[in-house]
Amino acid sequence: MDAERWQQAKALFAEAVEQPPEHRAAFVAAQCAGDAALEQEVTSLLDAFEAAGDDDGPPGHPPLARRDGTWQAGSRIGPYEIEELVGRGGMGAVYRAVRADGQFEHHVALKLVDRAVPGGDLLARFLSERRILARLQHPHIARLLDGGVTEASDGRPGVPYLAMEFVEGQPLTDYCEVHGLGLQSRLLLMRQVCSAVAYAHRNLVVHRDLKPGNVLVVEGDGEPRVKLLDFGIAKLLDDDETGPQTRTGERLLTPDYAAPEQLRGEVVTTSADVYALGVLLYELLAGRRPFSLRGLSAAEMERVVSQQLPERPSRVRTQTGEGSDTSRHLRGDLDQIVLKALHKEPERRYASVEALDDDLRRHLEGLPVQARPDTLSYRAAKFIGRHRVGVASAVLLLVVLVGGIVATGTQAARARAEAARAEETNRFLLDLLASADPEAEGRTVTVASLLDAAAREADARFVRQPALEASVRHTLGQTYNGLGLFDEALAQLSRALALRRGLRGPVARVHEAETLSLLGRVQQKRGEYEAALPLLEQALALQQRWGGEAGVAAELSNLGVYHWEMGHYGKADTLLNEAFAIERRVLGEDHERVALTLDNLATVAADQGDEARAEGLYRQSLAIVERRFGESHPRTAQSLAHLGILRHDLGDLREAESLHRRALRAFRATRGEAHSDVGYALNNLSTVLVDLDSLDRAEALQREGLEIYRGVLGDAHANTGIQLNNLAYLLRKRGKQEEALETYGQAVAVWRAALPPDHPYLAYGLHNVGTVRMALARDADAEAPLREALAIREAALPPGHAETLTTMNILGECLGRLGRAGEAERLLVESYRGLLGGLGADHALTQQAAERVTTFFQQLGRGEEAARLLTPVSE
Repeated sequence: MDAERWQQAKALFAEAVEQPPEHRAAFVAAQCAGDAALEQEVTSLLDAFEAAGDDDGPPGHPPLARRDGTWQAGSRIGPYEIEELVGRGGMGAVYRAVRADGQFEHHVALKLVDRAVPGGDLLARFLSERRILARLQHPHIARLLDGGVTEASDGRPGVPYLAMEFVEGQPLTDYCEVHGLGLQSRLLLMRQVCSAVAYAHRNLVVHRDLKPGNVLVVEGDGEPRVKLLDFGIAKLLDDDETGPQTRTGERLLTPDYAAPEQLRGEVVTTSADVYALGVLLYELLAGRRPFSLRGLSAAEMERVVSQQLPERPSRVRTQTGEGSDTSRHLRGDLDQIVLKALHKEPERRYASVEALDDDLRRHLEGLPVQARPDTLSYRAAKFIGRHRVGVASAVLLLVVLVGGIVATGTQAARARAEAARAEETNRFLLDLLASADPEAEGRTVTVASLLDAAAREADARFVRQPALEASVRHTLGQTYNGLGLFDEALAQLSRALALRRGLRGPVARVHEAETLSLLGRVQQKRGEYEAALPLLEQALALQQRWGGEAGVAAELSNLGVYHWEMGHYGKADTLLNEAFAIERRVLGEDHERVALTLDNLATVAADQGDEARAEGLYRQSLAIVERRFGESHPRTAQSLAHLGILRHDLGDLREAESLHRRALRAFRATRGEAHSDVGYALNNLSTVLVDLDSLDRAEALQREGLEIYRGVLGDAHANTGIQLNNLAYLLRKRGKQEEALETYGQAVAVWRAALPPDHPYLAYGLHNVGTVRMALARDADAEAPLREALAIREAALPPGHAETLTTMNILGECLGRLGRAGEAERLLVESYRGLLGGLGADHALTQQAAERVTTFFQQLGRGEEAARLLTPVSE
């Protein structure tokens, strides 16, 4: 229901409650005049209103007497029993309470408002708004669980109460100071706050009182997580929703965090929350609030906030003597972001909380922010990104790559030509670096902006120098690929390939092979598998004819990975073993390439069901990259992630969680927040948290990872399908079977479009679709996807693989339900015996298969036969 219709429903509801109870239904029907949706909405509000009248607990248990406005421990408020007072505010008191009506025990934060309910109008609005707020379901918002009005006692009217999720945490500012959080960690927490506020605004709810006491940080699953309290309570309890308010002391606000229009008593909109978020951000960055209002009268507060300009956060840090480094990082983007949120005029602030959040994201990623003027000089100033060392390393990498070309020449003249080319390429890249001063105020640049400038400059710089232009464009494509910018990489590499094909000689052919190989891998990442394969095969053929053994091994490995992604596990294993034998002999046992091939061999072994071999290979690979690169490196992160996936599959959830958290930290440190590798790490961690029953945190991570994948790879990429499949699994764990089925269906659709029809990924999705349909008693619709999944697994996996047998077992159960007992019995018994022999009696898959066999035979009246079949399991 949209906002206009909701206002119509509320107005009609307010009129209906004034009618005698026995006349309300007829009154609503007459007023709605056949509008069934409106009538249903108003009727549901009336039902909630009438139910609230009986919501004060069983007879004989009135609330205990209030003493000085404070409710005693043991008082009954509706179905809740007060345990202790935990705080007071301008609107009332908050108590820790427990549900005590015998239904279940659950601690809540019970808010009792210090104002009586004078009549039906306020009570009606209170209950209708309570219904709105109960819809706010967000991982960073403390949920409203219940609400009502206490019964009248001693001649005093009832008091509104709200029962909310009880949150034990520290105020945001306190948490950041106590834990000594750095700038990036503070901004990431602030983005969580923005996410929650933006969600509420989309649901037509304004907070109106954002402050540290209403923004708590809890440490769930080892990571800090924000929880917002009192969302919408100010809106809910404000007597006059649209008109101005009179005196500051009566307004539902905290002056230190209130926007100028709030202090003036004007209409409050979402822009007031933007302002309050600006104050919170200012306090997190500067260490104090933008204005000191202590001891001022209401008029003085209004004057200061409405007229006085806040100092820049960077200047405040400089004045407090907390180090020039902090001040330097605040100077520029962050100063401007905060000041834009704090504009006196609402129309000059960020248009929405999403816009503020997006600027924080852009700053973290080293991109230009909207708060700064969009000038050419400013965009050029984003040159050395959030990781200046990373940029320098990238440029040095380019230099090394180009310099390495010299080694491929065997004749002195050729070597001199290659050296001259390398020198010119180095000069080109260094000229670009020299065009920006990284020490100038606010001047930061990303690697991407360097590459964009280089690509434009190359068009004019290398006219009639095809070899040199090809080298530069290949290097640019390689670096774009490393950043996950695949379209840009494709453009540069395609140009490099065309140029190299026009050159003569053995060295040109080796260079052509290198570009073909990289181009193939980029196409692979884009999901263009048919285009990738011939490029990789051409690269191998050229290396075998013109290159050395190391080049041949690299291309064998690349082809092995390609066939693994396509589900051709046997061919992948053969190619990777060939590459490994060459690399270990030519490069040595401790080389990075050896570690990479070990990692790939481990993945293939795991997918073929050989977990023991896979684990040994993964740990060998991880040991090599940790020695060579340390913890914070993409290769180390990848090895950690792969080992984490295997440990998860083996049931070691705690080690899997630890490995995935380490991988996520390393990817974030080296890739930024919006890279597909970060989405991959978020996905891996979330799947472990699902099995640890940390479902709220898991869903938040899963959805964050999905959005990253969609942003980087698009909706139709095979890896986006993986994210959808895992999100569906989580939804199923939460009991949301219909939503899970729809999401599994989306994953299947993605994989059908992106992958060959016999790919193992498709079998996962089809198996899951069939299983959920059975859970929803749609057995006839489950048979087809289960049969297709079984056919794919029988063709792709080794005989007797547990995944094949599990699909066979579930298909047998499905056919049994459909009354086709003969085929059902064969599939159930064959798959059970296979799982028993392969996994043993104690494995969960074997036990589930045994349960299906038992149920099937019992339904046929052949329980004793089932017992004989299963007897060897227990002996």
